[in-house]
Amino acid sequence: MKIRLGLVTITALIGLTATVAKAQQRPNMFIFLLNIDGKARLVGLGGKDLGLVSSDKSLADSICNSPRANSSKSSTPSIWNRSSPYGDRTSSTSAYNPNATQPPVMVFKDGSAIYVSKNPRLIAVDPDVVYKGLCRQQ
Repeated sequence: MKIRLGLVTITALIGLTATVAKAQQRPNMFIFLLNIDGKARLVGLGGKDLGLVSSDKSLADSICNSPRANSSKSSTPSIWNRSSPYGDRTSSTSAYNPNATQPPVMVFKDGSAIYVSKNPRLIAVDPDVVYKGLCRQQ
């Protein structure tokens, strides 16, 4: 039996496959964030402690404690602070610079680590995913 698929059908199948793959990644990332909640520190270049990776906003050192909006008025080094070298769009140490070479890392209790970065060339967690997954929890 010979099946002929046109270009439109193949394009639709590829698009559907990509959509399904993205949908499957979202729950996995949410589960990942739930599992690390309170179990990692966010660390910048030179060992600068940027806070506890925790959704608990009552904790003074939680990365979710400081509001994301209007945080540029703060002098606090944070990935949410657009005036900070960890949150601006041009610094090589920023989570939001897609070309950053030394973005912040989440360091876990066992010593393992992963970048928090918009740089697509790094194995990293997107900072917006961290914010949406942890800091926007009710």
